Amino acid sequence: MSDNRPVRYIEDDGTIVYRASGLGLCDRIYVALDEGMTPMAFPEWFQAVLNEGTAMEDNIRQAFVEEHGEDVVGDQELVELEVMDGVVIRGHIDGRLAGGELWEGKKVRPSGWEAFKRKGVEWHKNYPMQVSVYMHAIGATGLFFTGGLYDPENEEIIETYTHAYPDPPINLLGIRKRIAKLEGLINGDKAAMDVACPSTPDFPCPFYYLHDDDAPEPKERVADEEIAPVLQTLADWEAEKKPLASEVRALDKKIKEAKLGLTGWYEANGLEVGEETRITAGDDTYLVKVLDVVRKGYTVEAGGYTKVTVKKEK
Repeated sequence: MSDNRPVRYIEDDGTIVYRASGLGLCDRIYVALDEGMTPMAFPEWFQAVLNEGTAMEDNIRQAFVEEHGEDVVGDQELVELEVMDGVVIRGHIDGRLAGGELWEGKKVRPSGWEAFKRKGVEWHKNYPMQVSVYMHAIGATGLFFTGGLYDPENEEIIETYTHAYPDPPINLLGIRKRIAKLEGLINGDKAAMDVACPSTPDFPCPFYYLHDDDAPEPKERVADEEIAPVLQTLADWEAEKKPLASEVRALDKKIKEAKLGLTGWYEANGLEVGEETRITAGDDTYLVKVLDVVRKGYTVEAGGYTKVTVKKEK
């Protein structure tokens, strides 16, 4: 559902509305909007990235449903959370489960996939506040935060990974403090340029032109004989690596499937998890270890995964 309204606006009846998806943005944006400054449109490349996410959301949702056996309903349902008298936060959720959990799906490009699997909802600074607002608004009993690995070449989701949270990452008091701070800045005596923003400005930012004077100029340096060939070789290697990315992703998918098969064989044959086993296959011998790795919880539900390593014995 497209909504081109700014991250903060005032309705005809005087209600102040914040958009949940924008609460992680820098403070200067909000003051600039109140001063009547005009935000810039997103660059075409970034809008294309956003469009990919919209197009892939149904695929990510379906993958979650098939894996977990839980229906997700309420796609793009409008939710609202009142945080101060006459001030509300609104947004559209990706869905909810019958048990009362919130479901959110995010498309992730290959460059961010490993970071998403490590960080979950904290992968992007906007997400903790956004999903917390949604959870408080609907009284959610938990959150399933699913990422879908997007293959740009084939324009499809090739893998999903879900983080489970029992509680909102940010409590209601934290959300109210965020809104109170922004309202204080907007109604205070500071101009937009007097309000702090990230030392490395966000990009793309609708008011990126306000950061031009803040951004330091790159330092100039002439490479010496020692580092010049390193720079040139590194650049060449990076260029060679780029077209191989799709091949690596395809191999990763095959490796994952093979490891799942090996894990199943391991369990079916009663082999001990955690111990290295020497297995002979034809003329070769392999050292195999299947290990259950425990992931500690951090407001996120504790969980884990199975790690499989295989190497040919010399």
